[in-house]
Amino acid sequence: MQFKVQQQYERGGEATIAQFTNQADAELFIREKIKDAINMKIRVAYILLAPNKSPQKFTPDASSTSSPAPSSQGTKSGSSPTPLSTVPRPSGMPANWRRDKDEDEK
Repeated sequence: MQFKVQQQYERGGEATIAQFTNQADAELFIREKIKDAINMKIRVAYILLAPNKSPQKFTPDASSTSSPAPSSQGTKSGSSPTPLSTVPRPSGMPANWRRDKDEDEK
């Protein structure tokens, strides 16, 4: 049988990185890759695809498996900070147009 190992990053990007004939070899490979991901602080999941079986997903957070592995990403809820205003200024406008109280007293 052919076992495929896929690497899936948190923000997309999914690719087959290895193929094995033995499931134990594939799981050992995934455990080593998870150790490397933890050391480099990378958020990545590894998916073990086996013929006639549901995919197993390995994550570095729990180092456990979950089944089945969804191929689509869910929506994130919550609030995220907005970026600073990057509106261009007219050419004659200074960077700080507000006067400080200390400058008025001088």
